[in-house]
Amino acid sequence: MPIYYGVSFDQAYANVGYAVLSWNSDTNETKYLESGTFSPSMKLGHFSDTLAYLEHMKFIKDFFKRVEKEYGNIVCTSVEGVALGAPGQASARGGIFGIYSTMCVSKADLIIISPKKLKSFITGNGNAEKEEIAEILFKKYGEEGLTEESIETYDQTDAVGLGEIGLYCWRYMQKDQKALEKELNPLQQQIIWGNAPVKKKHKSFPDKQFGICTRIDDFYMFKRGNKK
Repeated sequence: MPIYYGVSFDQAYANVGYAVLSWNSDTNETKYLESGTFSPSMKLGHFSDTLAYLEHMKFIKDFFKRVEKEYGNIVCTSVEGVALGAPGQASARGGIFGIYSTMCVSKADLIIISPKKLKSFITGNGNAEKEEIAEILFKKYGEEGLTEESIETYDQTDAVGLGEIGLYCWRYMQKDQKALEKELNPLQQQIIWGNAPVKKKHKSFPDKQFGICTRIDDFYMFKRGNKK
């Protein structure tokens, strides 16, 4: 039975939401397997940020090792992009993102998903709150164990949403577009492979496409060493 596994991280300095999802190519089912929250013991501003970064790195290594042992080979990893407009932790945010994205792309294909694309894909509203994302995902994966009572923070449900998008992106890159067209609404299709150009903020900015998988240099990165 061909089952493919994806992991995802709603990365942040203090609380990282993580999730594991699977996709069965025979039944075409995406399933929720687990989620959780990781928090380093080193608090922001109390010690050198480097010590917390090392804790994050150890967490990621141990997490990948456990997931592969319990489930199987990981084909894709999803990481939330940096929320530049979010208040606080500005100096640490870039370092944490760098750690998660670099370590993930060394393990499997990496999909970087902006906060607005996550919100838009799950709820249809790019300004949705975490609670709105969670409510939709509770209804979708509640029978598989994702409930209000089972989570510590909404960072976990954000990670589940990231993981779902990541598996859809991975399937698209595996030439599964026709099947996806039957599963996804027009907005979701645009988020994954839309080819409309992004509106420039300045005429000197280079042309870029909107869809995650049509902006490979920015959002979809093949596993390091993979020559696809």
